[in-house]
Amino acid sequence: MVAGYLDMVTSYFKMEFGYRNTVTGYVNMVIGYGNMVIGYGNMVIGYGNMVMGYGNMVIGYSNMVIGYGNMVIGYGNMVIGYGNMVIGYGNMVIGYGNMVIGYGNMVIGYGNMVIGYGNMVIG
Repeated sequence: MVAGYLDMVTSYFKMEFGYRNTVTGYVNMVIGYGNMVIGYGNMVIGYGNMVMGYGNMVIGYSNMVIGYGNMVIGYGNMVIGYGNMVIGYGNMVIGYGNMVIGYGNMVIGYGNMVIGYGNMVIG
């Protein structure tokens, strides 16, 4: 089901609302505009997001998510890995199983929990 215009769609079982979205894969749900989604089972709500992988949930704008099973809410976040939960803006998370709430945090590793702003965690 597609309800928009100027969309590039190369997938099936897709639900997409908005315009100027690029969606490749299957069983993706995209609501918004200017999103690029490659993979399957992703849910993207917002605009200007880039999502590659599967099973990701992204709500917001200008987020970059590469991996699987990530939940990202906010804007300007970069998440690479799997099983991460990021809420806020301007965070960079690389690894798996991390939980980051706040802004301007950098987390590299696994199983970390960071709440606040401007923190740098490696490990």
